[in-house]
Amino acid sequence: MATHYFVSRKAEMDYLLKNPSGPVGRDLAKRGTKVMVAAKRQVGVKTGALKASIHVTHGREVTGQFVKIGSPLSYAKMHHD
Repeated sequence: MATHYFVSRKAEMDYLLKNPSGPVGRDLAKRGTKVMVAAKRQVGVKTGALKASIHVTHGREVTGQFVKIGSPLSYAKMHHD
């Protein structure tokens, strides 16, 4: 029976899981952009301010990466709900 060893390679794992230019980061960015485009397509347009304010934020924390899609405008949640 062969013996298998696991060697932790922190730098490579950080790039893979936590770096925005790594494979997980690129996939998150692509998915975030798709959601943002869909949100802009669905939002009601009176002046265009809400549509123009919807954006994607790509961030990282200790546990990994995240994307947030949103708007800073006070009435954005009303349109979402």
